[in-house]
Amino acid sequence: SGRSAASCRSCRTSLADRVFSELPQLLAPGDLLVFNDTKVIKARLFGKKETGGRIFEISKKQPIDQIYSLIEQELRNQYNIGYTPDRGTTSSSYHKIHLAAKDKNDIVQTREGYYD
Repeated sequence: SGRSAASCRSCRTSLADRVFSELPQLLAPGDLLVFNDTKVIKARLFGKKETGGRIFEISKKQPIDQIYSLIEQELRNQYNIGYTPDRGTTSSSYHKIHLAAKDKNDIVQTREGYYD
């Protein structure tokens, strides 16, 4: 327990979860060690891209190999829908998009809207 049991990330050949007490075994001669002594606050920022894209957070709860599997699954199950408004009804304004699927288990990702 304590600081020696604190988690850290190693990325020499691949990303791996480690504990701080393993640090001496992870370092090789000539390695640069950068210390970050900033204070950590318990806060999280969640964002979304204007394009409707998804953000994946790599963590102990969701390691990178699990995230790759999710991305792979999403890429296999995508459908694209295109829309072109009538030329007579266009204006230089913002139009919100609302897209819903009949099946409540389907996930819909879309941008919030667009400008003419």
